[in-house]
Amino acid sequence: MRSRSYFWIKLLSAIVAFSLRHVVFALMLSIGLASRPRDLVPERSKLRAYLRSLVAIELAVPLLALAIVEIFQLPRLASILILLMAVCPGAPFIPMAAKLKGEAYSLFGLHMVLLLSVLSIVTLPAWIWVMNWLHPFGFEIPPLRIVDLVLRTVIVPLALGTALRHFVPRAAGVLARVVHYVFLAALAVVIVFALYMGAPVFLTMKPKTALAVLALFVGSELIGYIAGSPDPEQRRVTTVAAVLGNPSLALAVVGASYPGFKAAAVVAAFVLFRRLALTPVDLWLRRKARRSSATLPPRAAPA
Repeated sequence: MRSRSYFWIKLLSAIVAFSLRHVVFALMLSIGLASRPRDLVPERSKLRAYLRSLVAIELAVPLLALAIVEIFQLPRLASILILLMAVCPGAPFIPMAAKLKGEAYSLFGLHMVLLLSVLSIVTLPAWIWVMNWLHPFGFEIPPLRIVDLVLRTVIVPLALGTALRHFVPRAAGVLARVVHYVFLAALAVVIVFALYMGAPVFLTMKPKTALAVLALFVGSELIGYIAGSPDPEQRRVTTVAAVLGNPSLALAVVGASYPGFKAAAVVAAFVLFRRLALTPVDLWLRRKARRSSATLPPRAAPA
């Protein structure tokens, strides 16, 4: 009986690992197939908006996480996850999570993912040094590992999709539909995994830890909302980006720092909790955006 359970656990882990590796690739390839080369270049006119958002996400949110860990005196595992998810921003789902109805994705959201992903090569090692100086966590990750992760999950699929759209638009249109279904299938597996593995962790969370995580989410949402104001799209993107960390980067740090430690279930619970906390604010921001743009023509999706 035990060997059979072990077999199913191993099979589930293999399926989830495959889906996690390919869901982000499929997502970024799908966005690339809907983009022109100029869509990937941040706009000069929004330089201040980019800077405000980057300061909020790369500086204010990690400082808030450090303060919450100190104030609540959390257990070691909770402290590790809270801090890592705060210093590993740039979740690839931001462009899709922040889009409005009728849009292929949020263009400002795509620019923020690109900026945060590239900057993580510098900011993540810097924050790891700070956290190790403040706490004996022993975090480590080779910088080349970060470069490899950013290239494989963000830059390469995005560039590949954009190139196909530019040089073979008809084939790209067919491929876009296939990639979309692959993405949905992989995403469904990831969601089931998050619920199956993360829900028990989430439900057994101690009240003090749950309160600390909730305080982090609310504070991050407020930081993102203020940094993104007054533009509705920028506000929506920065709020989402401030709350959603990058699980792939966080797991990479855990894997490099604590070989053999299986953190996937805890990270899944953390992501699930973040998504639930973000839902009310997300719905409110979308409602505000629809009202403010009711008298204006919708922004065209990238061709």
